[in-house]
Amino acid sequence: MLTYNAYIKEETEKQNMLYIEITKQSRNDEINPLLLASDSLHPSKKN
Repeated sequence: MLTYNAYIKEETEKQNMLYIEITKQSRNDEINPLLLASDSLHPSKKN
């Protein structure tokens, strides 16, 4: 079974579109709360 990101990457490439992996970076941002907006989901302007 493909992970969600692997599935999205595969489908994106089928459409000749660029896939950009952001999961690792966004998980790193969780370590430093200053990099996240107050909703704890989106990057802050400080990033």
